[in-house]
Amino acid sequence: HVLRRPIIMYGVHSIKNYRDEVVGLAQHQGIYLPFMLDKSQCSTNPVALGYVRGHYVALVGEEKDASGAASVMLPVTTPDGELLPVHFLRDAEVGRETALVREWLPCHSLDGVLCAEQRCDPRMQRPEACQTLMSRYTEDLRRRFAAKATEDADGESRQTLRNEATD
Repeated sequence: HVLRRPIIMYGVHSIKNYRDEVVGLAQHQGIYLPFMLDKSQCSTNPVALGYVRGHYVALVGEEKDASGAASVMLPVTTPDGELLPVHFLRDAEVGRETALVREWLPCHSLDGVLCAEQRCDPRMQRPEACQTLMSRYTEDLRRRFAAKATEDADGESRQTLRNEATD
């Protein structure tokens, strides 16, 4: 596929309607490996996504230090300890899922849980365009949150004044 890297998809097990009734099984959760490409053409650094209520969400680790490289350990098993489903296997690959995951991903065991390591480059090594985009995005978020906090505080002040006027 075009990303040329494994995708680990976390998600809900069942799809529910507005009354919280199960209407079907969600089969998005699992590991997607770029089988159509040679491993030498692909990165082993996985992308992590979540699927909830019809939406895909990128999952990223928390960056502690802007100057140092970081890594996040992504579990590739269910809470019951079963390997997440590996999608789009050929008949010859069925039964070799764990070996395939270990071939395509940098795997480690943490407290008995099989995890894939997702490496994050230091912020300083990212392309300038990426750094600029992230700076603009975070600044926009700060402005929105500040405006929302001011708006909420003003709303509470007006409500307090109304309550005091009616007392």
